Amino acid sequence: AARSGHTMVELNGNLIVQHGNNSSAMVPTSYAFDILAGGWTQIQDRGVDVAPRSGHTVMVVKGKLYLIGGKQIFPMMQTYDDVLLGDFDRTNFTIKWTQLKPIGDEVDKRAYHSSVVHKDIIYSFGGIVNNIYCRDLCSFEPETLMWRVFTQGNPLLYTPTLPRSGHIALIHDSEMFVFGSYSEE
Repeated sequence: AARSGHTMVELNGNLIVQHGNNSSAMVPTSYAFDILAGGWTQIQDRGVDVAPRSGHTVMVVKGKLYLIGGKQIFPMMQTYDDVLLGDFDRTNFTIKWTQLKPIGDEVDKRAYHSSVVHKDIIYSFGGIVNNIYCRDLCSFEPETLMWRVFTQGNPLLYTPTLPRSGHIALIHDSEMFVFGSYSEE
């Protein structure tokens, strides 16, 4: 189905597209595109219920999916602060979701942030928190379930940019690059 606000990651030779919204409803479905065979298969969710959402991120660490945050737009607005662990079964096209209980710093509910993985740690930047564009940089360590929120100068080289949402980010040579966005400007 046509959608925006979805995520897409590569795992085990499949591009996994999850959730999003169209102009009038949330899109509750996920699909896997087999890169070699060239075909789409709908994925069935198992485990805990995952509310349909937009503006979330999904990252892959050590072969597992990690879903962070996002927002439900229809029929009412709701922002999420959850972290979910997904185990993708390529044979049966299912994802078994488990609700994680992070420890450490409190991370606000957010949507339309970006996330990257570096050395098996997920870094999330910016997004919309309480209807305000933010420039928080947070890290989540899947092994320990530890959230950390960084401030300017901690770590030493972190200098926040303008608050933004709807941007993209990537890691190159141990640096996180952020591009584009919506902002107050």
